[in-house]
Amino acid sequence: MRWSYHLEIDNMRCVLVYYWNDNYLCVPQDLPYHFQWSEVGEIENEECLRWNEPVDPDMWHDNYLCTHHAKTI
Repeated sequence: MRWSYHLEIDNMRCVLVYYWNDNYLCVPQDLPYHFQWSEVGEIENEECLRWNEPVDPDMWHDNYLCTHHAKTI
């Protein structure tokens, strides 16, 4: 995993972390997990991890990084 403060990283699959508008969490394209960001709670039928920002707890109480495993054929 790599973090970018400005743009998506070439040759990686990236998810925008909404509150920062230009920050991305990126993973290798062949990783079998596909991430989604949610600022309105967990996404149904996905595994989610609450994303916390201790210096701004009021804005971050319902932010999650979620994933599902891509099935291969």
